[in-house]
Amino acid sequence: MRRAEIQQSLIELLRTCALSGSDRPVDPTISLGGLGIGLDSLAMVQFLTAIESNYKIELPDDLWVTRESLSIDTFVEEILHQTPAPAVAPQVVIPQRELANADGPSALGSIGQLSSLGRKVINQTYHKIKFHILVRDLSTPLPESSLKHGFSFRRINASDQVNLENFWLKEVREYKSQVFKKRLETDIVCLAVMNGDRVVAIDWFSNHRAIETELGLVVEMTPEVCYGYDLHEHPDYQSQGLGLALLSYTLKYAREMGYRKQYAIVHEHNHKMLSVSTQLMGMKRVGEIEVARVFKRPFPSWKLGELSGTRLLNFS
Repeated sequence: MRRAEIQQSLIELLRTCALSGSDRPVDPTISLGGLGIGLDSLAMVQFLTAIESNYKIELPDDLWVTRESLSIDTFVEEILHQTPAPAVAPQVVIPQRELANADGPSALGSIGQLSSLGRKVINQTYHKIKFHILVRDLSTPLPESSLKHGFSFRRINASDQVNLENFWLKEVREYKSQVFKKRLETDIVCLAVMNGDRVVAIDWFSNHRAIETELGLVVEMTPEVCYGYDLHEHPDYQSQGLGLALLSYTLKYAREMGYRKQYAIVHEHNHKMLSVSTQLMGMKRVGEIEVARVFKRPFPSWKLGELSGTRLLNFS
């Protein structure tokens, strides 16, 4: 019964996020790609992202880079695997003499509480995160960038800050505004999608030395390459393909400025961006960064081709 319910909910999710609400019949056993349902790469990314969001799961990497072999039933199996039906907990019988020595129900609960506290302490003390280094050769044909009616691309400047009042969440608005101003003062390029006078998406790229505080890295570039980062969409305009269109536009803009390559750094769990970047934007994975955080202080190590290092990363 649970399998059938998941299968039907996935079909409804597919119709909503990738088939424009169509009520056409969907065979759960046939391919979702061009030889079956006919989803293109963008629609596939949107569907996989919706699955992760709705079912609170993390899809394996191989599902993000495959298309023709995937079907609705593929994801039914994955959801069943990651979200097993809740089992009835066995009844624990505690001898009366142990109960007599216990301080009530909290005695048993304290063990779980200590275990949970221990995990939190360990996570705050030490954990590792991983990022992929991507690069795009700008001398080869680039994907088309187009926007629906009412939207436009343009480079923005300091005078546009007034249009960013509600662009970021309230909790980070002051900090982000300061970063925005500081970056523009150093001639870092900020491109935007506009809806009238309203900024609804921004993307940055630069040939300047970049300090990645979260990674503990200093990124330097040779004159013919640039580094793209911090793509962000307004909360009210997400899931409309604006970020994807802006990313494509940024690549073209960088090429027009004379750059030969554009690099990017993407978190290993940002499957949507990894899939979009490699499948749609033509970027290639060329290296990785592993960051060990000890008491929140980052200690990075990176590999790029045959090169490796720690604090200083050079893109060429």
